Amino acid sequence: MHTKEHLAALIPSGAALILNTIRWASEIRPVSDLKLPADGKTAANLKPAELKMAAKLISDMMGKWKLEDYAENFSTAVHELVNRKIKAGETESVTPIEDTPKEERSSNVIDLTELLAQSLKRKTGAAGKTEQPAKPKAGPSSKKANSKPAVRKRA
Repeated sequence: MHTKEHLAALIPSGAALILNTIRWASEIRPVSDLKLPADGKTAANLKPAELKMAAKLISDMMGKWKLEDYAENFSTAVHELVNRKIKAGETESVTPIEDTPKEERSSNVIDLTELLAQSLKRKTGAAGKTEQPAKPKAGPSSKKANSKPAVRKRA
């Protein structure tokens, strides 16, 4: 995901948010453009003995799925290779392909929490707005200016 721009959908799932990557329109090819073999066992000119042997091979290789039997080893292998090269002194200075921008450019990353906050403010501003009492107008008042505030009774 670090090598190019991706189109994605953020999908809520219980207490989590799931990020699903989506293909760009240019990445999708019509089936008619694919060079697929013909359908059916007769199109491949397979003999019954070959089909029987293939079925047996598949059934012999089948087993119960165990997630812990599988692991992603690529990044571990890359890190080991890098560490071996560092220990052997086989390092070089790498010149960046692109210059780092000196000024901060605007990005196309959207702050979802900010958008949500704005949306909620708009909703509560329109639907849940409570009317506030009108402020008294400046001018002469019928009450005394130095009147004492009312005393609250304690329960």
